[in-house]
Amino acid sequence: MSHEALELEGIILEESRVGGERQRQAELEQRTEKELKEARKEKLIDDLMFSDCNASDIVNKHAEEQREVEEERNKRWVLELMSTTGQIKK
Repeated sequence: MSHEALELEGIILEESRVGGERQRQAELEQRTEKELKEARKEKLIDDLMFSDCNASDIVNKHAEEQREVEEERNKRWVLELMSTTGQIKK
């Protein structure tokens, strides 16, 4: 095999490996997000069932917490995207 063909084969193998790692990371993030969402839902239910506070106040508080979580997740996603594309250094 020529040097160029070996180099291309190496690049393809590396891209395949990196793609697999990205896929595993994405799956892990999805599972984690699903588990966190379920835990937040259970907490909301528990708070509604066992708290002496007004139900609408509890729901509003949980909604605000959810917005904060989403905002933080979006910030992390943007920073990761920017570092991946070389716009910022990790």
